[in-house]
Amino acid sequence: MNNKTYLFALLSLVLLWNCGKDDAPSLPKNNAPNIVPQNYTVLENITDNQLIGSVKATDADDDELTFSISQNDNGLFEITKTGELSLATGKVLDYDNKTQHTLTVAVTDGIDDATAQMTINVTKVEPENLSPSAEPQNFSVSEDISDTHIIGTLVATDPEDDTLTFSIVEDTDELFEITDTGELSLLEGKILDFETKKEHTLTVEVGDGNISVEFLVRIIVIDNIADDPDSFITKWQVNSGQEITIGTNPDYNYDYTIDWGDGTVEEITQQNPSHTYQDEGTYSVAIKGVFPAIQMSSSDHISRKSLVDVAQWGTGKWQSMYRSFYACQSLLTFSAEDTPDTSEVSSMQETFLFSDNFNGAIGSWNTGNVTNMHKMFFDATSFNQDLNDWDTSKVTNTSFMFYNAQSFNGIIGNWDTSNVQDMELMFLSASTFNQDISGWNTGNVTNMGGMFTNAFSFNQDIGGWNTGKVESMEEMFRGATVFNGDIGSWNTSNVANMRSMFMNAAAFNQDIGGWDTGMVTDMTYMFLGATNFNQNISQWNIGNVTSIGGMFSYASSFNQDIGGWNTANVTNMIGVLNGATAFNQNIGGWVTVNVTNMNQMFKNATAFDQDLGSWDISSIATMTEMLDSSGMSFNNANATLIGWADYVQQNEGPTDISLGMQDVVLCGMGADSALGILINDYSWNITGFDMQFNLCP
Repeated sequence: MNNKTYLFALLSLVLLWNCGKDDAPSLPKNNAPNIVPQNYTVLENITDNQLIGSVKATDADDDELTFSISQNDNGLFEITKTGELSLATGKVLDYDNKTQHTLTVAVTDGIDDATAQMTINVTKVEPENLSPSAEPQNFSVSEDISDTHIIGTLVATDPEDDTLTFSIVEDTDELFEITDTGELSLLEGKILDFETKKEHTLTVEVGDGNISVEFLVRIIVIDNIADDPDSFITKWQVNSGQEITIGTNPDYNYDYTIDWGDGTVEEITQQNPSHTYQDEGTYSVAIKGVFPAIQMSSSDHISRKSLVDVAQWGTGKWQSMYRSFYACQSLLTFSAEDTPDTSEVSSMQETFLFSDNFNGAIGSWNTGNVTNMHKMFFDATSFNQDLNDWDTSKVTNTSFMFYNAQSFNGIIGNWDTSNVQDMELMFLSASTFNQDISGWNTGNVTNMGGMFTNAFSFNQDIGGWNTGKVESMEEMFRGATVFNGDIGSWNTSNVANMRSMFMNAAAFNQDIGGWDTGMVTDMTYMFLGATNFNQNISQWNIGNVTSIGGMFSYASSFNQDIGGWNTANVTNMIGVLNGATAFNQNIGGWVTVNVTNMNQMFKNATAFDQDLGSWDISSIATMTEMLDSSGMSFNNANATLIGWADYVQQNEGPTDISLGMQDVVLCGMGADSALGILINDYSWNITGFDMQFNLCP
């Protein structure tokens, strides 16, 4: 194409474009979407799959709109493209935390956008009101209550703990009224009568202000058991507002009616019933039914102190008297005119333990099946009754029975003790007791330890007792200061323990030289303080005895030949003759090979003057104060010390021994040499001696 032709074509095209622009219609202008603020109200328990609402927007061009959240509230919400607003996945609302949320929603038509604020108002979800509930209720009440007595307080529960209000719906007998709070009582002027009607039933309504439910209340009328001869009746002295607990025995089942004496009557099966008294006073408590045992040790100190009397025993068969009146310190006696049926009782252990003011007449009790009287009157310091008619034929244990029963001097000589095995500490500190019990059969007794310890008045003839099975006579007459019965014929062949047997038995001085002591292992303190004892016991076999410590300490009259005793097994000779001011027998032949302790052995034995130099002291560990203030002359003191020094030299010991020789005179070169050997060569510590060279050549 030449240039002229090209220019013509271009001009024609320009002319054609100009003509078209002037004549064709223009394109329409786009309108932005329209969205306004919107409010939504939802419950706080809405879930993330529930619709809060559909956000509304319009578009003049009817363009397709797309929604999104431009400003969220902590990511709490989400919206679909079509405007469906909901909680974001896993999110929840909480009215108590925030009651209103705002967010900004954007909408677009593809060309233009618009935004608006959305407000979500959260409403609290109120829980559905649930009805109160109440179970049928029973009350037992004495027929003689007044119209002011509260029969009981009804019980109902409400899931929301709403305040509940009670009212009577039906009372066919028209006898009762109830307060809003559920306290049930008789209508003013109304009374109950057991003979007329034994049971009343009410229909009671309880409501929470929205919902009410009905339930039955049964009032059981109890005959006045306080007047019933079958009832067990006790008396209690209480303060205002005080609670008492009646102790029971957990080994038995209970099912009884109890009248607390203030108008309250209950049916009880549980252990240790308790009750609180509004007013101060003395109340009679009546019990009728299955009540096999009272055991006040299961109660508390205040309750035990409040029990003042048993006014009636009733007709129930008691199964146990174990700790029945334990520590009932206000219980002085029983005013009951009847007698308890104790025919099935096997245990009277600790019945009156610590009841230190009790002195009730119980001599008519049936004890025919009782086997255990251990500690029955332990510390019952006021008790002194005649128990001579008691049947004790099945009793096996009377240990501690009258322990510290300081007033007791009742007649018990008729007791059948043929089955008793344990009489340990039976009369310990029964300081008044001095009854004839010579006829007791003690043939099965194995333990008489401490039986008359500190029984300061006892001095009866018990020489005929069968002691053939007794294994322990430890402390049997310790402190029995007037006892001097002839017991020389006792069979002691099985006795292993005579420790402290006559300790401080100041009057005792009977011939017991014929006793068989072959089984005895312990004679410690046996005659300590037995100031009158001076009998020939030279023939005793003490071959099994390991301790004679303090055996004759302060036995100020004793001076018998015991030099032939077999002491081969003795390890303890501490204080054997300490203060035995009359003793001066030759015991130089004693076998002392096993003795470890000779402390105070002859201390203050002012008459003792014997040569002990031949003793085997190989096991000795201490001789502290051994010869202090003894009566040993310088001749025997010299001989003793020289003999021991020779032994120590020959056997290379013992060493490091403390030997007391206070006020003992030594003299001469032999004694001086012995001292040198013992002190300097073998580290003995010898104290108190008086060396006087001029007394000896």
